Amino acid sequence: MTGSAAAWVALVACGVIALGVDLTLTLRSGRESLRSALIGSLGWVVAGLAFAAVVRATLGASHAGTYLTVFLLEKSLSLDNVAVFAVVLSAFAVAPAKRQRVLVGGILAALVLRVGFVAGGLAVVSAAHSVLVAFGAVLLVAGFRMVGDRTSESTQPGVVRWLRRRGVSATFGALVALALTDLVFAVDSVPAAFAVTRDVFPIVAANVFAVLGLRPLYDLLAAAMDRLALLERALGVLLLLIGAALVVEPWWKVPEWAILLAVVTTLSAGVLLSLVSPRRVLVAVGGGILLAAGAAMLVLPGPGLLVIAAGLALLATEFLWAKSALNSVKKRIPRRKRERVG
Repeated sequence: MTGSAAAWVALVACGVIALGVDLTLTLRSGRESLRSALIGSLGWVVAGLAFAAVVRATLGASHAGTYLTVFLLEKSLSLDNVAVFAVVLSAFAVAPAKRQRVLVGGILAALVLRVGFVAGGLAVVSAAHSVLVAFGAVLLVAGFRMVGDRTSESTQPGVVRWLRRRGVSATFGALVALALTDLVFAVDSVPAAFAVTRDVFPIVAANVFAVLGLRPLYDLLAAAMDRLALLERALGVLLLLIGAALVVEPWWKVPEWAILLAVVTTLSAGVLLSLVSPRRVLVAVGGGILLAAGAAMLVLPGPGLLVIAAGLALLATEFLWAKSALNSVKKRIPRRKRERVG
């Protein structure tokens, strides 16, 4: 364990303070609005990113970079948890007034289980280096399942059915189910962090800020899940990439910057393609290329205005602002050339 005592003390202090502020603002109101969920989610992201400065001050720049990579990885892979959280809360028919308290209790229990899982997993990896290949295989299988079509996205988890058959109360059953379900997801996300580092501190610190930020993220994504239809497949692609990195790790260590780039690019693409239709993206790319080429032709020889007009005409099929810009450009084109643009 390479984390210094100061780093661990700072982690506990920052986590407790951030959690206290979050709970005070949330439980006081009793219900969560979309605006406050967005602010809370961004707040936990900012807190997680800002903690890199603490890591840098206590452990050095190298450890800070490792922590940031693991944090972004764990944060992105934790997004899929909230969909299952919604299924669990619905299955136990938890009253809306109690959902925030159930979420908080389940997430805190999940964090304790994750820390134990991290410690156990790192002990296994230290004992047998080849176990990384097995972890990579687990991620590859999970990634293929997430990328493929799912015929029953909202099937009730087996652990939920098991608890309900034994007469467990809805509130306590949901709390336990949330914690255990998150631990199941940790089987995917925690081994993925092994591709970055086998130092316990950055993995535990990243999980603290990623897991504690699930509460506002649940409210945010619960409202936006219908618009993020491709996010789950993007996470599946990310798991495939991380799994491949683990499988080849005994022979070649994938650079940290490459893993970080894969996390940011894949997650951004999943959100973008979920919010924007593929046709709109293609039109934006094609029109942007024509605009760039036309701008270059204004300096170099070539029909620059005609190419710009063509790019704007393409963009105008999807974007209103391009129509007014196209009319302005047409006025600067001689009438004979203007007829070609149409």
